[in-house]
Amino acid sequence: PTVDESDGTILMLQQELEGATDAIAELKLALRTALLEKADAESRSPTSAEGLPVTPNEPGEDSMTWSNGHGNDSTPLFFAIEKQNELNTARNEINRLANMLGDAESAKQEALDAMKEMWNKMEEA
Repeated sequence: PTVDESDGTILMLQQELEGATDAIAELKLALRTALLEKADAESRSPTSAEGLPVTPNEPGEDSMTWSNGHGNDSTPLFFAIEKQNELNTARNEINRLANMLGDAESAKQEALDAMKEMWNKMEEA
């Protein structure tokens, strides 16, 4: 790939990285909110004989914030972990491409130096 293509790819990956970072922040906020709502609901609701909170089972309730003890309360955390993995992958790819770009620029400079040296030798001859 040319230097311009590499620059474009790096810029695109940096934008994806920023988007992933924003998504992680939103997921962390959603998780924190869900956990606070659950703790608040548990502190206000009576418990059953098994010690599980008795929560309403109304249609339309969000299964991530309301649970009868058997729900999937880890869903926001799972998505946060997934986004964190995507963020790490994007960061690694940006580093890899930046290293490739640096290597290409070094090789280009070496070639230019060699060309200049050959040009000088040709002029001397």
